[in-house]
Amino acid sequence: MNNNIPIQQVIDQGLKIMQNGQVTDAMYQVWVEYSKSILNMTTKNPSIYSNYLSVILAASNPNIQPYQRLSMCLQYLIKIQPII
Repeated sequence: MNNNIPIQQVIDQGLKIMQNGQVTDAMYQVWVEYSKSILNMTTKNPSIYSNYLSVILAASNPNIQPYQRLSMCLQYLIKIQPII
């Protein structure tokens, strides 16, 4: 199985949420939990998952809007997609 397919689905879902324009905390939380579980299942490199958790932690700053949080996570997933 190609591991990029589930990650591409996570990215596509995140982009759909962003296109909506009204990203709520609840939407972000559901998506980020989904993205964590898929990445954890598909990557064989624990540092990729660990780094993603660091991105999520950085995005948890209360001064960052949910739209920006989602964007930060998506940027990481798009960047690592070719290497997982």
